[in-house]
This record gives sequence, C-alpha cells and structure tokens, in this order.
Amino acid sequence: MSARKRAATKARQRASASCLERLPWRLKERIRRYSETRGLDETVVWLLNEHKIKVSETGLRNWLYTFRVTQQLEKNEAALVCIMRALQASSCGFTAAEVQEAGQIFFSEMALAQGDAKVWSLIQNISLRLDRMKLEQGRLKASLESKLEAGLKALSKHFQSNPEAMALYEQARALIGQETR
Repeated sequence: MSARKRAATKARQRASASCLERLPWRLKERIRRYSETRGLDETVVWLLNEHKIKVSETGLRNWLYTFRVTQQLEKNEAALVCIMRALQASSCGFTAAEVQEAGQIFFSEMALAQGDAKVWSLIQNISLRLDRMKLEQGRLKASLESKLEAGLKALSKHFQSNPEAMALYEQARALIGQETR
C-alpha cells in the first residue's frame, strides 16, 4: 500500500471515529454493549443500518478502545476523589494538591504502562484544563474583590459625615473581611 493510500485510510478512520465521539453518551454505551455481544463486524453493519453511521472496523475498534479506557479512568477518578476526601477528613497531612498530583501520576503511569499515548494525552489535557479553571477562578475572585473594595470605598465616603452610619459600616466591613479569608 502506498504512503498516499495509507494516509487516506488513516484520515477516514479518524473521521469515522470522530463521528462516534459526537454521539450522545447513551448511544455510545449501547454501541459498546452491542460490540461486546456481537463483534466488530456485526456492530459496523448495525451502526449503518440502525443509525446511518458509516464506520470502518478499524475506526470502531480504535474508538471502542478509547471509550473503554476513558470510562475506566472516570471510574478510577471517582474512586480517587473519594480517597482524597477521606484523606482530607482524616487530617493525615496531605493537601488536596498533593493528592491531586498523586492521582495525576497514577493515571499517567497506568496509561503509559498500557502503552496508550492517547489516554496519556487525554490525562494531560484534563490536568491542563483543571489548572486553567483554577487560574480563571483566581482571576475572577481577585476581580470581584477589587470591585467590592471599590464599592466599599465609595460607600464609606457617603458615611463620613454620620458617625453612627460609619460605625455600622466598619462592622459590616469587618464581617466581609472575615468572609473573604
């Protein structure tokens, strides 16, 4: 097979697998169960006849592998979250970040041990998204705090001439300071 034909075949496999990725989760699960009882060849025919989805056996095999591993990782992640909560509650000295890092290492090692670069890449992307979300959350919090501070300064100017209102303002400001810590 020429290099051009191999490249075209790989492109078709990626296209057929990507159409499966866009399906609703319930249908993905039905496809997985169907393939386990009937095999790849019957599943390809079933997908075409029942759902009008054209996919090659190779594309389906690759998609099923990724889908199964992703499901397993999600189950393992849920278990890890439970372990993290238990560790935090037991005050054993681990921070949430340390446990998160340990989980990241665990899942990466698992993917690499299975020789699955796709899953490893998926794990890294999830970690990157989590870091970005934390960064965005920090930015949002800082923005809200600065807006709150600006509003409180403007409010204090109105209360300068009234000592009773200023005392209540100071009490409210002390409470807000305690809440933001």
